[in-house]
Amino acid sequence: MDEFEREQNETAEEAQPEAAPAAEPAQPEPAENAPQPAPTSPQPPYGYPPQPPYPYYTYPRPAPQKSKMPLGLKILIIVMSVLFAGSVIGFAVYGAYTAVTNYSTPSQKPGIPNFLDPEFPYGGEEDEEEDFVPEDDLPELPDIEIIPNAEGIVLHSVPGGEELEISAVYDKVIPSTVLVITETDTASGTGTGIIATQDGYIITNSHVVLNSRSVSVQVKTNDGTLHDAVVVGCDKTTDLAVLKIEGTGYTPAEFGDSNDLYMGQWVLAIGNPGGEQFSGSLTRGIISGLNRSVGSYSANGMTYIQTDAAINPGNSGGPLVNLYGQVVGISSAKIVSEQYEGMGFAIPITGAQHIINDLLSGGYVQGRVRFGIKGTAVTEMQSAMYDVPQGFLISEIDEVSSFTDTDVQEYDIITAIDDVETPTLDALSNALLSYSPGDSVRVSLFRPNENGKGGEAFEVTVTLLEDKGETQG
Repeated sequence: MDEFEREQNETAEEAQPEAAPAAEPAQPEPAENAPQPAPTSPQPPYGYPPQPPYPYYTYPRPAPQKSKMPLGLKILIIVMSVLFAGSVIGFAVYGAYTAVTNYSTPSQKPGIPNFLDPEFPYGGEEDEEEDFVPEDDLPELPDIEIIPNAEGIVLHSVPGGEELEISAVYDKVIPSTVLVITETDTASGTGTGIIATQDGYIITNSHVVLNSRSVSVQVKTNDGTLHDAVVVGCDKTTDLAVLKIEGTGYTPAEFGDSNDLYMGQWVLAIGNPGGEQFSGSLTRGIISGLNRSVGSYSANGMTYIQTDAAINPGNSGGPLVNLYGQVVGISSAKIVSEQYEGMGFAIPITGAQHIINDLLSGGYVQGRVRFGIKGTAVTEMQSAMYDVPQGFLISEIDEVSSFTDTDVQEYDIITAIDDVETPTLDALSNALLSYSPGDSVRVSLFRPNENGKGGEAFEVTVTLLEDKGETQG
């Protein structure tokens, strides 16, 4: 159609008169006080199924179709969102440490970029200084005399004769089982403990006391008496701790040799699952496995007793006993997972004996080593973002340190010890377990560039210090 014909047709259409609207049928006048019908929604557009006339609701016309976002762009947005969320979480711990040590500008921090500086990606808004508790704000601990116990716990062989009835085992062990209550300003928790000596030393798990010697702790003995307690020592590596309460005349548990256990043997677990409400609970099971390695919990060489006796949160630190009433294991709900059904684990008392005896005699595990530094782990995401290796970022070098008088400085990253890679804090801690105080080791490090990307690797040889509890809790 040419332009002239198009103009003629448009002129003819405009000249046609508009059709008069059809007259609506007359509606009768409603009677006075007659109920008013509820308004109905308009009929949906053609092609949509009819909808019920819900009162006072109007069905909107469908929104115009938007063009589909390219798949590649969707993936990019998702990845960036995940990176942003992860970076906030990943940098929060480092941010809190930086705030309390007064490192607030890049000029104060040679090397690795300041994650709190808003000039760097995703930094500066997760500074949670209020999470840091200054020493002046720590709870005032009770004045309880701690006399080192050089005797330690003694393991007994399986006695001869018939095994005891379950009720008799319970009656023998329950006086030695206690409820452990921990409190902080923001939370409280409960666990179980085992009386080890008649003068009030008690064994429990380190995680029950939050891996700290500065936490407020109380102990309720089986007679219902509530005692103030102090943490004598704790070792988060083996998840063991020792507490002390005032007084004498307590009933210590009898400890057996866990090397005498066998598959299918009956055992009992006593503890406080769920806290005080279910204190003194008793469960029964068999030995389902011995010398079990349980993922990262066995990275330090510790193996566990597996049992189908129910072990729940609150049982942690409680006794696993044989039918002679001997404590052969220390229950640990820490390594129980929702992925498992009917699988409980306990620390074998034979493997724990020397740890417990060290804590009783001196408050720390002897023979451990340390560098004399503080810091934090470099996450996989931080490693990729700043082109630095994963490892342990040194944030502070103590006055007495293995790195004193070396070229190592703050914000260097430890990546390996004697060619054993240490990308995580657990890997570094476990690598150090194979050394003794005074040993020389070759440490591989990485120094980030001051522009915040990349850096250079170097090595130093240092002498390891003795850890007298500085890093064990």
